[in-house]
Amino acid sequence: MKTPLILKTLVFFLIISVQLNGQKNKKDHIYSVVEYMPHFEGCEDIEDKTERKKCSDEAIITFLQENVVYPVEAREQGIEGRVVVRFIVEKDGTINGLEILKDPGAGCGEESLRVINLMPNWIPGKQKGKKVRVYFTLPIMFKLSVEELPQEYFEPQEKFSNINDIFCERYLAEFMSKEKLNNLLETEMDTSNVCSVQGTISKISNIKLTYTKSGEDKEYYSNNGVLNEEMLKVLKNVEIGDVIAFEFIMIVSLEGSDQVFEQEVYRSLIIE
Repeated sequence: MKTPLILKTLVFFLIISVQLNGQKNKKDHIYSVVEYMPHFEGCEDIEDKTERKKCSDEAIITFLQENVVYPVEAREQGIEGRVVVRFIVEKDGTINGLEILKDPGAGCGEESLRVINLMPNWIPGKQKGKKVRVYFTLPIMFKLSVEELPQEYFEPQEKFSNINDIFCERYLAEFMSKEKLNNLLETEMDTSNVCSVQGTISKISNIKLTYTKSGEDKEYYSNNGVLNEEMLKVLKNVEIGDVIAFEFIMIVSLEGSDQVFEQEVYRSLIIE
């Protein structure tokens, strides 16, 4: 039986259409990692990949510092945190498809989008020598200086009776004497139920300690929710004017319920 000419013609065009659509989808593919990652302008003459990324990161930080305006609502409420934005760097270097992945709220996410939209065209990514579309994830940290924090976020030292209170009390910053801190460090940290407050039980994980001395930062990490020996050594040797910043995950469960959620928390100690 012979296939009608019109059917053959339809099959032919269907095959061509599928092939063309396949080529189009391949061309429009958005990569997450490529041989030549997109980067901020001004670093394209650097051949070494590591140095080029370092240059780009520094240029991005400078741009953010010069353009980000702390949202009034976030400043008044003492809200700090990290906004994470993902976007596409197109083949022509333009930025498209902005998406907020994480947002502490109070206008921080909106401000991040505003500033990213101000950015000049990037140097596009390349795969096998050809320009391609690439996803780029950018974290933007919103952090108030001590002078900008509302007064209600400074708690009286009388509330602190043991080392757990550094993590449990609902404050953002605290002026603390070196003697008071040393007394707290002599108490034992309870890692089973770190905080039991208002019907919740919270545990600590992934502690990051940032020690700021004379304008220079040093970072220390603990994954098990306990201040390790290196962190304790730092805390025992602080001096007046030093700043200790804690960033950690608090795993909160509601008493009498199976509900569990994670909360990213920030605490600061200013040694006086």
